[in-house]
Parts: sequence; structure tokens; C-alpha cells
Amino acid sequence: MSYTAEMDAKRAFILSDDSSDETLKAKEAAIYELGNWLAKRGEGEKIAALLSELRPFFACVPKARTAKVVRTLIDQLALVPDSMELQMSLCRESIEWCRVEKRSFLRQRIQTRLAALLLQSKQYTESLNLLASLQKEVKRLDDKPQLVEINLVESQTHYALRNIPRAKAALTAARTAANAIYCPPLLQAQIDVMAGTLNAEEKDFKTAFSYFYEAFENFDSAGASRAGDCLKYML
Repeated sequence: MSYTAEMDAKRAFILSDDSSDETLKAKEAAIYELGNWLAKRGEGEKIAALLSELRPFFACVPKARTAKVVRTLIDQLALVPDSMELQMSLCRESIEWCRVEKRSFLRQRIQTRLAALLLQSKQYTESLNLLASLQKEVKRLDDKPQLVEINLVESQTHYALRNIPRAKAALTAARTAANAIYCPPLLQAQIDVMAGTLNAEEKDFKTAFSYFYEAFENFDSAGASRAGDCLKYML
């Protein structure tokens, strides 16, 4: 059987009606493999279509597993070149589905991802408006892990607009929330990059270097490509 035929068979298996516990676990693994294969082939539209087709599957698995699958497929779509518009469209579609299904936890995370994409596409006002409404909601829930991400994207957006005081204030809020929880190394690295950038902006190069070094170590230990960027910042 060719690899393409094998992937077609996996897709058929994923969309089958069997919903036993063991089958659902096998389906989840097959989803990740199929998404990875489609990303390598640059078939972003098929990843988006797969996510829509998985709605019946999501009804059979816990919400936490649904969130993991959705976020993984969006991450895989991000690997496809020139897919920014498709990523934003998929995020918006997924957000509406989350509203209908009353899946607030997942919706808030996809909205944060959308805000980051809006930042990348230089739609700064829309990004900040989304972050402001999201921040109010998440603060009420005291969801500190999500607040870290929201405040970090807000800091990056204000920096892109050259509003350094607000960028610093948002970063301080992100670091305060991060200090109250276990902060994943890659997220901590992003915070350190932003801190280094703002210190460099103020010509405090010694402090900036220390932040970039901390970020480099976290990125490097995770095998992330951004480790090389941090080395450039330190030079």
C-alpha cells in the first residue's frame, strides 16, 4: 500500500462510527499523523476540512482532548507556507463552533491564537480589541496560564506600535501571572525575549543580554529554531 493510500485509509478510519475507548485513542493518534502528513505536503485546505469533519468525533471525547486535537491541527496548519489567511479563517470558524457548543476554555485559547495571528498580519487594532475583551473574561475566571499568553501578545502588539510604556506594562502583567504558576519553558522563553527586547530598547544591554541568554537556553533545550535568533540578539 502506498503512503497516500495509507493516509486515505486513516482518514476513513478517523471518520468511521466506531467510538469505543480504544478506537478513540487510535483515532486521535491517526489524526495527528494525518495532519502532519498534510502539513508536509502543503495541503492546508485539507487540514481545515479535516477539522470541520471531526465535529462528530469531538462529541465522543472529553473536552480536554478535543482542545488538544484542535490546537494541534491549527499548529500543523501553521507549518504550511503562506497559510496566514487560512489560519485566521480556521480560528474564526472554530471560535464560532466553540460558542455554539459552549466550550469557553477552548474558545479563549483559539481567540488568543487569533490575536497573535492578527499581530503577525499587522492588524494591530483588531488584535488589541480582541485581547481587551478576552482579558476581562479570563481575569474573572482567574485563569493565570491563559492570562500569561494574553498579556504577552498584548505586549508584543504594543511594541509593534512603538508604544513602549504599554508594552512594558503588559509584559509586567505577563511575568506576574507566570510567577504564580508553572510556566512552560517555551512560553517563558518568549517572555524573556520580550523582556530582552524592551531592555535593549532602553539601551540596558547588559540586562537584555541576560534575558536573551535565558531564552536561548529554554529554546535550545526544546530544540526550537528560535534559539538561533536569540544568539543573534546577543551578538
